[in-house]
Amino acid sequence: MKTENTDLCELDDLVIPKCLLEAAEITGNCDLEIQCVPGAIIITASDVLDGIPAPLMALFHDLEISDATIRSVLMEGGIQNE
Repeated sequence: MKTENTDLCELDDLVIPKCLLEAAEITGNCDLEIQCVPGAIIITASDVLDGIPAPLMALFHDLEISDATIRSVLMEGGIQNE
């Protein structure tokens, strides 16, 4: 993307250098959660399970559905038959 003569505030994409993600031990294939606080921008790896309501997670656990399976369904749209 060419940024010459472009106001950086008008750009739609946030580009985080791979070396920074590696230094923070964030894998390149995960979703990111970005929080803006006075004087700082906090970027962390996001876990899709954080968005599931507690009662629903309790039901999944009662049904002995693993977190990995739940994550797979949410991220990939389903689990693959092996």
